[in-house]
Amino acid sequence: SDLAANRRALAFYPLPTIAVVHDLAQYHVPAKYSLLRMFYLKKLLPFFVRKVPQLVAVSHSTARDLQHYWRVPANRIQVCYNGVSELPKEQGGWCAKHHLEPGKYILYVSRIEHPGKNHLTLLKAFENLPEELRMEYKLVIAGSDWKDASIVKEAARQSPAASQIIFTGFVAFEDLREAYTQARMYIFPSRFEGFGLSLLEAMSCGTPCACSDNSSLGEIGQGAALLFPPEDAGQMAAVMQKLLTDEALRTQLRAAGYQKITDYDWKKHAEAILLLADRLTQGGNTR
Repeated sequence: SDLAANRRALAFYPLPTIAVVHDLAQYHVPAKYSLLRMFYLKKLLPFFVRKVPQLVAVSHSTARDLQHYWRVPANRIQVCYNGVSELPKEQGGWCAKHHLEPGKYILYVSRIEHPGKNHLTLLKAFENLPEELRMEYKLVIAGSDWKDASIVKEAARQSPAASQIIFTGFVAFEDLREAYTQARMYIFPSRFEGFGLSLLEAMSCGTPCACSDNSSLGEIGQGAALLFPPEDAGQMAAVMQKLLTDEALRTQLRAAGYQKITDYDWKKHAEAILLLADRLTQGGNTR
């Protein structure tokens, strides 16, 4: 059997079981979930996950967290990167619908969740850009409302750059390629991510990227994106300015992004899981 063990686990494991753990964000983002859910994730879930015969972590960052926070032995964890799916061809119309000029916006695709997705620091960084850049480029925040989205939207309304900040709501799968491709740059300032799929999606569309230097984002972005400390609005703004204006750097990161995504392949992911399952069912060592 297979399950996502950062959300739920079985009490008993009568069958060979592989559990995939995406992240342990509850240890990195205070107040990410309700008190009851935090209790479950920190006190109950680890007890049952430690019984799983084989764990798969989707990043080395998550693997380290499993060892540190849940005391899972390293020999029962295997890192197996998620893949990045090919996006549908551009349909056309998404930019026009939101009155966006192609190539004239900074994009962030994420559910609007405060504080975990770090929208408030992004707003401050955007405000810190030189005025000419702020007026040339819009900040496009795409995604559905989630926990405390109202705080993010109120901060945007009160921002001195409010006229340049756009909320598009949920982006349909068929519109993602246009959203990424037509962006001048993609930014992923989250406080913590177990994987960070949208960063790879943006790279696959040839969009120069910048992201937080923490968790899996720093791991995925290393060498293919500009990195910054997620709590430092000044450094985030400096990275944004550089990526908006330095054409040589943009070309370099575009090529590095195309190369980076070759490591994140669903076929490789599936083959690794099948190999683990085969060894597990035969009673062999999965390492």
